[in-house]
Amino acid sequence: MRNRKKHMKLPNGFGSIKYLSGNRRKPYAVYPPVTEWTPTGPVTPPALAYTETWEEGYELLTAYNMEKAGKIKINRSVFIERTPTFAEVYQQFFDEKFHNSPKNFSKETIASTRAAYKNCSAIHDIPIGNLRYDDLQQIINNCPLKHSSLELIVSLLHQIYAFAIKYEICEKDYSAFLYIPIPDDDESGEPFTLDELNILWTNKADPIVQMILIMCYSGFRIRA
Repeated sequence: MRNRKKHMKLPNGFGSIKYLSGNRRKPYAVYPPVTEWTPTGPVTPPALAYTETWEEGYELLTAYNMEKAGKIKINRSVFIERTPTFAEVYQQFFDEKFHNSPKNFSKETIASTRAAYKNCSAIHDIPIGNLRYDDLQQIINNCPLKHSSLELIVSLLHQIYAFAIKYEICEKDYSAFLYIPIPDDDESGEPFTLDELNILWTNKADPIVQMILIMCYSGFRIRA
């Protein structure tokens, strides 16, 4: 039996899509969010529809939730094509990377990811399928922060699009050609002057000075 493609995890309260066994023309059952619970667990609501593909079920659930939230009005049996917003894709990416992964990430990494996302607020509510290169580059161009912060934003956008392409939410990586329009302002230290180097050579018998001289002339650096 051919393995089915892995799909992204749906957000909490979004509804569910279940693959039904057997030889069915429409094997995917699309269910609205659970609203009733009993002492033994949640009560599965009636299916909204049955679809041929998981993607059709996802679009149907998206339209259902938007209509329930009062954002759109649709007629019965009308299919609306819509990709999730940047914010929705970010949340799915964040959950997969930091909550559903066996790898442990530092608090600093998580905080940096959240900060980079916050700096993309101009596109949070735009469907990711509607975004283009110019929309992303404007995020970088308009951000007043330092080079290091812009690097975090670019890195996040690369990761978001890699996630979206993996799950076929979008087909093209519009983050691929992003650039940072300001010089790198990260300080990397100042070289010793000739007078300072002479002082070091005068004290070359000291083991610490020996290590400093090795780093000065070899380019070797100590990494944490």
